[in-house]
Amino acid sequence: MYDFSGEKGPVKISIYNKLQAPLYIDWNKSALIISDERKSYSNKNSSLNAELNGTETRWINSTTQNATINGKITSMDPSGFIPPNAWAKESQLKLSPDFFHLPAATRYTKKYVDKIIVDSFTYSQEQSPLNFRSFLTLSTQPDFSSPIYFDHAFWISEIFQTSSAPRKFSTKTDRFYLKKSNNAGAYVLAAGAVVGIVWTLQESKKALQD
Repeated sequence: MYDFSGEKGPVKISIYNKLQAPLYIDWNKSALIISDERKSYSNKNSSLNAELNGTETRWINSTTQNATINGKITSMDPSGFIPPNAWAKESQLKLSPDFFHLPAATRYTKKYVDKIIVDSFTYSQEQSPLNFRSFLTLSTQPDFSSPIYFDHAFWISEIFQTSSAPRKFSTKTDRFYLKKSNNAGAYVLAAGAVVGIVWTLQESKKALQD
């Protein structure tokens, strides 16, 4: 399952392992693809855990310090482990689209969303200002000798343009927002692309069961 709710479209992925064996996710071979550009889901950042030990000598007009740092650098595990009948939830990347001039819409109308009037622009997949995919590599083998691939396609199917703050709208998994203050205090609330998500998730479940 995917959840894009929040500012700039954080990509939150939830995977449930219905098998009676462990399931593994290879984040190094999984990616978010935005307009044909790959962004790896793997976290290649390293963290340093260290302790600072030293001495300080105070003089009348100066201070002298001597110190040493002892620690180790650790990196994130490139694979995810899901036990049988358990969830794994990850939030690795954001869509982070820039503000843009809205292209010609399939349909434009004013309507109420959460009791707030908005300008609504509806798009087909071909006309959408943003298309993206999520490619995942999973396996029941820790060495990924028998990988399973999932390629889920999404696009923005509707955009709400409004002067109301995002907090006034209900939170939905298929909706994210961009905000930009101007003299009128305008905001743009972008609806996440759900057209096609039902079909792809159904296919994913079938593949896992097979």
